[in-house]
Amino acid sequence: MSTTLDDDLGTLQELDYYRTLAKKLMHKGVKGLCDADNEQWNNDWDSDNTISNALVVRSHALALQIDPSDDSCSGDTSRTYIQRVIHTENDVLARPQEDLPVYKAARILHALIRSQGHILSKISVLSLYRVLREFYDVQPPEMNTGGTRAGEGARATSFMTLQCVLAVKGFCDAINNTIQLLDKIAHIVSIRKMIESNRIAKPNAWKELVNDYMEMNLTIEFQDLTGREFFGPQINITKDNVWKYVESFPGDFAIFLKDGINEIDKALQEIDERRVEEAQQYSENPIRWHAKIPFENASHEISKNAIFHCRKRLEVLCTALCGTPAWDSVNWHNAVQELQSCHDKFKELIRPSKRYFSNAMNRFLSFQDEHAFQSDIAELVFSAVGYGCVKEKWDSKRIVDAIYRALEFISPKGKLPSGHPFSMGQKGWLLHIICPQVFHYLAIAIKEFNPPNPREHLDLDRLKEAVKRMICWFDDNKFIFDNTDNIGWTMDTPTEPKKPERWVSVWCTLALNKIVALLDKVINQCVYKHVDVKSPEELDVELHQMIVSDFGLRQKKSVAFMLADMQNHLLGHQPLVSERPIFSAVLHGPPGTGKTTIAEALAKTARAQFVQITPSDIVVGGAEQAERSARNLFQALCMLTNTVILFDEFDPILWHRDPDGKVPTTVFEYLTPGMLPKLKDLYRAAKRQRNVYMLATNNMRALDDAATRKGRFDEKLGIYPPDLLSRVGQLALACEKHAEESNTSSASGWEKRFARVIQKTAGGPMDTLGKPGWFTPPDSSIKPDTIFDYLWKDGPEPDWPDSEATMQEKLEKKDCNTKSMKQAYLEQEEWQWVIDWDRRAGEGWQQMVEALRHPLQKPNVGWDV
Repeated sequence: MSTTLDDDLGTLQELDYYRTLAKKLMHKGVKGLCDADNEQWNNDWDSDNTISNALVVRSHALALQIDPSDDSCSGDTSRTYIQRVIHTENDVLARPQEDLPVYKAARILHALIRSQGHILSKISVLSLYRVLREFYDVQPPEMNTGGTRAGEGARATSFMTLQCVLAVKGFCDAINNTIQLLDKIAHIVSIRKMIESNRIAKPNAWKELVNDYMEMNLTIEFQDLTGREFFGPQINITKDNVWKYVESFPGDFAIFLKDGINEIDKALQEIDERRVEEAQQYSENPIRWHAKIPFENASHEISKNAIFHCRKRLEVLCTALCGTPAWDSVNWHNAVQELQSCHDKFKELIRPSKRYFSNAMNRFLSFQDEHAFQSDIAELVFSAVGYGCVKEKWDSKRIVDAIYRALEFISPKGKLPSGHPFSMGQKGWLLHIICPQVFHYLAIAIKEFNPPNPREHLDLDRLKEAVKRMICWFDDNKFIFDNTDNIGWTMDTPTEPKKPERWVSVWCTLALNKIVALLDKVINQCVYKHVDVKSPEELDVELHQMIVSDFGLRQKKSVAFMLADMQNHLLGHQPLVSERPIFSAVLHGPPGTGKTTIAEALAKTARAQFVQITPSDIVVGGAEQAERSARNLFQALCMLTNTVILFDEFDPILWHRDPDGKVPTTVFEYLTPGMLPKLKDLYRAAKRQRNVYMLATNNMRALDDAATRKGRFDEKLGIYPPDLLSRVGQLALACEKHAEESNTSSASGWEKRFARVIQKTAGGPMDTLGKPGWFTPPDSSIKPDTIFDYLWKDGPEPDWPDSEATMQEKLEKKDCNTKSMKQAYLEQEEWQWVIDWDRRAGEGWQQMVEALRHPLQKPNVGWDV
């Protein structure tokens, strides 16, 4: 049954309350793990324990993800824990003397793939081998592949199999993220080569600005690796050193790969030595091991061959990179193919676990005895998440069945029935699953579940109650450290009640992080039902594909640089241009200049949803309900996360109020005063929750001063047809790209036609100038009636677009007595400046070059608008 926003608002507010509480607990827990003194923890099990140390490394990575500027978890403390993890290689291959070699290997791999520079260390490779081997190691009584055990003599469990799957997938994700980064760097470097090329002349001022813009985009790409796995040398990139890093990247990457290959060789040598030891154990006890020898050999060979395959691919890549001073002679397509081969090989090896998880889900869901089922709730959740991870499609009805069954047994205090402890090895160790571990994966399952039929989504009320109960557990079991606001957690029945435990606290922070991500998604989806929304995949163009229109007018204060800072805000990073974050703007200017496209491109580039709000969203319930609808809508918008919001055609609602205080005559005039506090609330929410919102208008002077001031909108950005410098630079770059891709040159006398194109496109609309074959290279062959047909093939002149540069009625500066009128006057002056500069350029090549060398004096109205 369809609901209105009014119906859903109460539930949304409750979900938002629990999200806020979960965030507070998570932040305090992470700070506790980073700051708390060693003596404040219960160290009976945590002290110098490989699994605990590896978990703490994950908590430090989460801390940097929450706040990249916080260095409390990136200094000596973090390095200490990483070193403890690295120096434990004797544990992961020990067999059968050690109890938990596989569990330790999975946890070590989890930790090191999130620690820059350690992903190809010897211990990381040994852990990868040990985990892969376990997938194919057949042991009684199951005698099946796909399920993994914590140690020798233990039974296969969904918990352990999931840990191993996620460890290998994390390694694959690191490779995949590196592939994406290499593609983006290679693309930007190729553009820079074209910019610096003298084959087609480009204005020096334009080249300098574009280089600065690409420098900032590269910095954003590197910053976006914070909190993500990266297959490469350790990075600490700033805007000041990014080009230097990129220029040295092939050599640095080759050194990293060479060191990694050496570490792989050491790991392979140790693997072979351990196989000799295992053979000796088999010979000493042939009755016990005789039946397992063929399976042991098979699992060993499969895992070792995968590692060796990776080594060979990396060696090929390293050979191609060694001695290469720059990107010019490197075939990065082949580099990507080598890494892709490694990625595909490892990913294929975890596929047997899909059958294991599927069978486990079927078994648990078929239980009729409620008592027997309660003992395996955790395993059901682990198998559902594992199945979704390996299948990479979360549309199975069994997954939602598993979710519903698990939710039934969460008590009002957030406790789950105590299930069977997992046998961890021959020494009789048992693993007792704690609630945060189940909550962590339950939140993942709910968030990722994507049924083909939207009606199969979880009921909001049931989800709200489940989240409430889960957060209750974290609130009831927290420990506040003395003289701080930091917290830690312990088990339901702690052995030392006055001291929390690190490993429990890590699982709590990880679980809370997933619960917050779940609530972000659920709240967003609920709001999106009531507004016009587009996903990034539905949008057409990214920021780097757009024509920058104001390089001549604003230089380093160009809209392009402002949008890059907005992208940083959406990604959770610090601004690179402005002194403070920018996340709201009024886009004003004539129609056809791409104001809506700018907002859409920002959303696509930042991988954010795009929401478009119009006055009809407010008056949909009728004039008498308009104020209530507006209040509900803005309350809902304030709950969104990581979203780009565009207020389009909103002028009537933010119309300049009558200074004489006349009684409003339309529904929109009634709404204007109430919009001011709503915009202020939206501003505060956008700052917290990584949203960006924009207002697009063609009539800046009609807007109310209070509605567009600081604290409601950060910037007022005039969007005009591309100025002379922007068009010349963009067209020259498009010609350079086409010449390189097609290996052809333009017809003789192209300078005259080039100048003619620049003159005839003055004031042209962006939807025409941005088409392939106009100011962007042709998609394939050059089509008739395009700029490239005229410019490259000396074809007939295209049908030139009508100019958008028709000035509005002239405003007198002396009459501009309000801020909105002053802004309108500035817009008029800037727009007139663009037109006058085009007129000065005339039609000839030399006249155009002279105009570029000596631009007009910039508009300066002398007001703080």
